[in-house]
Amino acid sequence: MYDAGVAKLSAATGTIKSEGPNVTAPIDNKLALYAVTVPFGANRVIAQYGSHAANGTSASYNTGLKSKTTGLAFERDLSKRTFVYVRYEKTDLAAFSAKSYVVNGAAITSSANWGTAGIDSQRTITTVGLSHAF
Repeated sequence: MYDAGVAKLSAATGTIKSEGPNVTAPIDNKLALYAVTVPFGANRVIAQYGSHAANGTSASYNTGLKSKTTGLAFERDLSKRTFVYVRYEKTDLAAFSAKSYVVNGAAITSSANWGTAGIDSQRTITTVGLSHAF
């Protein structure tokens, strides 16, 4: 994290290697997250972008696609340890579509049609809440 005074900049990256009985070749998952927090008085505005990309071959995982998440939040301090917030997040799940999924050795429902045939691969979440640190 870098504090530029008027804004705080954050960046994180990572790699996870998936191996197992249903993975015909190791899958390299590449993760990235970038965020900007702009404080003003008792308020904060936070914007973020994250992505997940997987490369490899698996019977239960389409690879080579990227899932992206963008988010925007507003937070207002009520006291030193309590704040209220409203957050909005949009995620494109098309990268997680697959012909089949295998979880604990059992096949589960396919999502191969996400993003096609009128099936939306977008997920949006809006939250409103109160946070208190004990």
